Amino acid sequence: MSERRLLLVRHCQASGQLSEDPLTEVGFEQADALSEFLADRQVDFVVSSAFKRAWQTIAPFAVSAGLTARVDPRLNERTLSDAPVENWREVIRDSFVDPDMSLPGGESGREVLQRGWACLNELLDGGHNLPLAVSHGNLLSLVLNSVDPAFGGYAGWESLSNPDVYLLHNAGDGRLAFQRLWGVRENDQPAHGELVETIYSINTKSSGSLGPSIWRRLAEVVAFPESCSWLIHVLYAG
Repeated sequence: MSERRLLLVRHCQASGQLSEDPLTEVGFEQADALSEFLADRQVDFVVSSAFKRAWQTIAPFAVSAGLTARVDPRLNERTLSDAPVENWREVIRDSFVDPDMSLPGGESGREVLQRGWACLNELLDGGHNLPLAVSHGNLLSLVLNSVDPAFGGYAGWESLSNPDVYLLHNAGDGRLAFQRLWGVRENDQPAHGELVETIYSINTKSSGSLGPSIWRRLAEVVAFPESCSWLIHVLYAG
């Protein structure tokens, strides 16, 4: 029996949260970088959420690899409610505490996990060399937290970047484990956390004299996690 493993990919930077919202200009650049990142991974099967930002994320790689990106709505982002939710961050946070909590017209964390895992288990057991699934932050964080609570629940969700890549694999005794691949130090290049510390240090020493345009461009190139958004805001302000 072949090893059960799977790449989980979070979409690139998007222009909004609606299902038809596309990637931003930066997001399309990130998708090209993601394609290069995945080029030597021997991926042989690709499936994506039906949301535009998800399949636009993986389109460059699918084309370059000669693969057809299939769409599976079970990978769609969680529906929080059938009406706008102002305190949506609180809802996501509370979902890791109470998996059955849901708002009117919305899904609970447990319901999202059920449909998400139904798709992922089919991929894991499908006889592929290395399947790849493109989804969204809330669904992926719920999946990763269910594999290992050390992921951190809400804090783990905040740590995800756009894009992000995790390898889900056998850990023995039928258990699964995961490993983050995106943003990890490779070939002696710094990971995202080290880049943030370096940028903050440079900006402090220069007293912002390098100008906000430089920091803005750097933020576009580097896929910072959402938890660093406060830092980018400071850097933009010079």
